[in-house]
Amino acid sequence: MSLLHPSQKGSIVSLWFVAGDPVRLVHGTKRYRVVGQPTPVATAEPNAAWDLAVRDERGFGARFVVREVTEGSWELESAF
Repeated sequence: MSLLHPSQKGSIVSLWFVAGDPVRLVHGTKRYRVVGQPTPVATAEPNAAWDLAVRDERGFGARFVVREVTEGSWELESAF
């Protein structure tokens, strides 16, 4: 079951990378830290996608799938 409100799909996400892996994420006004191992998502599209386990500063955990729209520009695909 997705916790993502339908109006949030496609919303802008900011990602920060270290050594090629995402480590931080901002969606809306909320900041998240990537926990565990980020997983690249295999897609038929040429753009990159990641499945990320994240945690906010209060300890709330979630899982986001993000997709690169253009180089360096990311959007939210789904959240659980």
